[in-house]
Parts: sequence; structure tokens; C-alpha cells
Amino acid sequence: MERGSFSDCYVTLWLPSASKKKAVTKTISNTNNPVWNESFQFVIQTQVKNMLELKLYDEDVITKDDLLFIVTYDISKVKPGETIQENLILNAKGPESLEVEFKMENTCWGFEKIITNDILVAREVAFLEIQMDKRKNETCLKEHNNIELVLNESFEEAQKINQDSEVFQFHYIKNGEPLLEAKLKNAELKLQLRVNDCPGDLDVRLACDLCEAEQDFLCKRKKHVARALEKLLEQKLQSHEVPVIAVMATGGGARAMSAFYGHLSALQKLNLLDCVTYLCGASGSTWTMRSLYEDNDWSQKDLTGPIHKTQEHIVRNKSNVFSLEALQFYDQELRRRSQEGYSVSFTDMWSLIIDRMFHDESNSKLSDQQQAVNQGQNPLPLYVALNVKEDAQTTSEFKEWCEFSPYEVGFSKYGAFIRSEDFGSEFYMGRLMKKKPESRICYLEGIWSNIFSLNLVDVWNLYQLWKWPFSGQEKDNSRGTTSTTQVSEYQAFYDTSSIINGVLTHRPIGEQKPNFLSGLQLHKDYYQNKSFSMWQDSHLDQHPNYLTPLEKELCLVDAGYFINTSFPPLLRKERNVDVIISLDYHLMETKLKSIEKMSKYCFDQEIPFPKIVLTEEERSNPKECYLFEDKENPESPIILHFPLVNGSFKEYKRPGIRRKSAEKTEGEVDLDSSMSPYKMTDLTYTEDEFNKLLSLCDYNILNNRELILEALWTAIERRNKSKL
Repeated sequence: MERGSFSDCYVTLWLPSASKKKAVTKTISNTNNPVWNESFQFVIQTQVKNMLELKLYDEDVITKDDLLFIVTYDISKVKPGETIQENLILNAKGPESLEVEFKMENTCWGFEKIITNDILVAREVAFLEIQMDKRKNETCLKEHNNIELVLNESFEEAQKINQDSEVFQFHYIKNGEPLLEAKLKNAELKLQLRVNDCPGDLDVRLACDLCEAEQDFLCKRKKHVARALEKLLEQKLQSHEVPVIAVMATGGGARAMSAFYGHLSALQKLNLLDCVTYLCGASGSTWTMRSLYEDNDWSQKDLTGPIHKTQEHIVRNKSNVFSLEALQFYDQELRRRSQEGYSVSFTDMWSLIIDRMFHDESNSKLSDQQQAVNQGQNPLPLYVALNVKEDAQTTSEFKEWCEFSPYEVGFSKYGAFIRSEDFGSEFYMGRLMKKKPESRICYLEGIWSNIFSLNLVDVWNLYQLWKWPFSGQEKDNSRGTTSTTQVSEYQAFYDTSSIINGVLTHRPIGEQKPNFLSGLQLHKDYYQNKSFSMWQDSHLDQHPNYLTPLEKELCLVDAGYFINTSFPPLLRKERNVDVIISLDYHLMETKLKSIEKMSKYCFDQEIPFPKIVLTEEERSNPKECYLFEDKENPESPIILHFPLVNGSFKEYKRPGIRRKSAEKTEGEVDLDSSMSPYKMTDLTYTEDEFNKLLSLCDYNILNNRELILEALWTAIERRNKSKL
């Protein structure tokens, strides 16, 4: 290495596909041309991507060591039996380089059976069983408290020995070189060791196709859709002609939840709801979906009932979410969740508040929704979140789409999925290691819409600033009266609610969940896989040492942190979606921006999607509906985009029926002014505001029936041509 000044240099070597630990050279002091002459050995699997990362540091005894340079080396360049001398360039603009010799030899290990989807690799796992006879170790246990067994390369990593301990297990890569350590001083610990294989199938599904349950659903739903389309279009369809139609909804808090009901109601009136195969939501629109799918036959019934129930929640005063009774309930729930093995988070608190605001606090779970699609009677619900890095400043640096369905949760980018009931449990190398009870769906709802939770601390602090609810008076805005409460009760509860206080003082960007990809390794050719490349959108995608499988936890956030949309699950080629009815719940100047961003994102990723070209006039005054189509690429879905606009609804109460003078005010829906009641932070509407928004969305769908039918006919024609 050449440098212009003297340094005290050392090098760290990190090859995470072989070992979690970093190897470190000795420090060579006071020289600009250090020579180490040290050797390090790594046992590698050649079917995985082995990227050695070397970091050069300048040691400092007073301050933190200075990181000078980083360089990576792909071990696949070295073949068994070869010795290669490499001069690794540290500085493209300077003379600094690092001379390293690589030598590859075959090991004595036997054949290793791996499971792979050509993106991720699951390797064979063994578990070390340790038995300790307490009688034989009585003296040692008395003299040493909290003895710790450590196996750094294992899932468990470390386990403490106490008087009640007898059997321990460590799971690790079978062909690795783990070292068992016991931290003791001048004592003898007698242990019996036995190594066992971990047989059985993986609990993580490594495949890019759809799971069997979804494929079965599609067969059943196709029959429903075919009957509905034949009735709607008055024409018999061949099996191959039946298009896959999806509804995509953006987020938008209470506005999205309310407006979504209006749009779905109109689709039902037009007999189009029975033609839909997928219903996909993000953020606030998931609040609607969560409620609907608690009824196993919701789309076969009139939506008046669910709409009326939602109206009651929307117009209800929300101050009760911080009442004494509510706080006690949150505290109990968070403690119970902690006892189940979950780490309680800020998002969990937000989840419980949403549940109290807009639902009936049911115990329903995501997997329960399988009953609502087991006969193909309803569209399959899909929910969207983003996986990010907690230390990243923006989602533009790193983000991965994570989809949730009643059947599975997973990443299409990696072709890795788990059963929905296993989400939140702990995995290692594709195997379920620690099963936890499935979370109530409200806790997932909090993840899908945690962009709104950023306001929670501010709201909480605002109430404290007003001395509410701890002031002794709680105002009931619906009646204009006040009711007296005991300050001592609130204060006593406030002092003892350590969990609530803890989550309210921490504002992470996302929800930390155990990473079900943990331990899995990247395939040697992962970067060339079409499924992976379809969703690679970060420079980190080229650096396997920094991708999600190496993270201990997932960091899940609302899709709105990047693009407020739920398109991605519908763009998977395996779902073969023909028509997407896109429902956009943005206000004011942000209208149409999400569809433009999604189009650009897909263009950059080479994902089939229509090019969105809009004039400035259209951006300023959007139409009720747009039909976007890429006529040159039949793999691109046809998009029917409905921005949230108040166009002809001002003059027409129903398509073709003008408003009378006395009815003009019913068409006044304020979506654009700074005084709009539908802003994201507004979670309570008057009955009139709710009804107007609902009626507007209902009308916009009904008024564009012909454009919708045009898109359906185009999709059928496309399918006919593809059959030729």
C-alpha cells in the first residue's frame, strides 16, 4: 500500500457468507508501506455469492480509528487449486492499493445439499445438543453465576446456564466451522455434546411463482369472473378470454378509507365488483379492506351496512382514544404482546389507536381472511409495505416492496415467502425456529399505515399541553359539555404505564420485525435472475453483504414514504393482470403525481407499465378518469385511473341527471383548498362531509362506465391475439 503520510494501519476482512466475525490483521505502526504477511482461512460454499470486504484503518489510541479505504473482492474469481495475486485498487484517483494473495483448496467436507430459487440459497443446518448434568457440575454452578455458552455462528448465538438449565441447542450451518465457548475462570464445566441434522422441508417458500393456495383461488375466482363478465358484456367468453381485473387503491388516511367505500359501492352497482380478481391497498385504504374481509361474503352483499358502520366511526368524536379506559386497555394489550415474545413498538401503539378509532377492536387475523376467499367468492386482498434500512435517511437509498395476502407474506424480489400466520415469528436459514402467536390484524394495519403515526407523539404532547386528559376535565365536542374526572386517577395511571410512555418517546421510521430471510445467502448468480432484477432499484442490490438476508430484523414502513401506491404486487408477471382500476386519493397539487412516479419507476426498472404523459392543464384540472395503455406491449396492464376530483359532479347528482338549484350545495366537495376537511391529518368528518365524499366517488365511477367497458373489451381482444 502506498500513502503520502505515515499511519498505523490494520485491515479487517469480512466474508459474511462464511462467518459472522471479522478477521483482523495486526497493526503495522508508523509506515506508509505496511507489510502484514498474515494468512486467514474461510470455508466457503461455491454456490453462494462470496464477497470479501476488506477495510483499511488507521489506528488511533485516543479517538475512533479512521476508516481509510474499502474494497471488495468476488471470491468466484479464484478456482480450486489456483493461487492468484491481486493488486486491489483502493483509490481510483491515487496510488493506494492492497496486494493480496488468494488460494483456493477443496475441503474434506462431503457433498452439501442446498435448496435454491437461484436468488437465495438455503444451506444444510445442524444443531448442537448440549446436555449438562447438574449434579456433576454442582460446584461449578455454585461458584459461577450466569455462565454463558457462546456459538457465534449459530442462530441462538449465546445461552445462559443457571441452576435450572439442563439441555441447550445451537443451530448452525452444517458445513461451517463453529467454535463453542464457555466463559469461565479456573473452573471445569462438564458437558455432553451431540450433533444432529435438521431434516424436513423449509418453512420459507423459495420460489418466484404464486403459492398453491393462490393458484387454487384463481381457478375458483375465474369462474365467478367469467359469469359476471358474460352478464355484463352480454357475450359468452372462452376460458382464455377472461381477463384478470384488479382494483388498486392508494393511501390517504380517513379520506382513503371513506372514498374507497364510495368507489367499491359504484363498482358493485355496475356489476363490476364480481369481475375483480384482486383488491390491493396501501396505508389508509387498508382500513377499508380490513373491515370488509371480516365478512366472508362481503362482496355478495349490499355495501350499505358496512358503509353505515364506517360512517359511525368517522363522525364519532375521537377524544375517547386517550380516555383513561383506553389507556388502560392499551397498556394491557402491549403487556400481553410483550409476553407473547414481541418487542413492543411505537407502531403497536398506533395500531391500537386505529383499531379504536375505526373498528370494533375485533380479534381477527390476516390468515382468517382465507375464509373470505376459499370459494373464490371475493377478490383476493393484497396489502403493501416497504422494507427499508432504519439508518437510511430516505427510502430512495434503499427500499423493497413487501406484500401481504391471507396466504403469504413475502418479497417477490427475493422469491421468498412465509405463511401469513408465521409473520413475526423467528426464522433461520429458511426454518421456523421460534413460533409466536399470530398478531391481530390491527398490528399489521399499523405497519401498512405507519406514516400517520408520526403525528401521534405530537397529538399526545398537544393534549398534555392543554392539560388533557390529565387536567381533570374532558371535553366532549359532540355535546359541547365537559365531564369531570379525577386527576389523581389519570396521574397514577400515567406514572405506572411504563410501556406506553416508552413507545411514545421513541419515534422510529418503521416497525422492526424478525427477519424471515435471516441466514439465507445470495446465490452466486442472483444478480442475473430476472425476478430479482425486476425489482432492483438501489446501488446496494449489487452488494450482497448489505442486502436484507444479512439483517437481523426487517424495518417495515408505509408505502407512502416512497410512492403512495399499491401497484407493485399487481405488476408481478405471475399474476398476469390485464386491467387495473387505479383509485387515487391524493389531494390538491399531489393529484396524479403517484401515477406519474409509478410510471417512471417502472420505466427505470423495465417493468411493463403504460407511459403516463400529462399536460400542465391536466395536472391543474384532472379529468374524472384516464385510460392509459401501452399498445406496443401487451404485457403492460391497461390502467383506468380515477383521481379524486370534483368535476361534473358539481352539476349532476347522477350521470345524466342535473342538479336543481336547491341541490347545488350537495355538489360542493372541497378537495383543494387549505380549509378542506379531508386533509390527511383529519380523522373525523361530519356526516355531511362523509356522505359528500362517498357520493362523489360513487358518481365518478358510474359516470365513466363506458370507458371501463372499453378497457375490458380491449383486454379481451388482447387475450385473443395472444392465443393466436
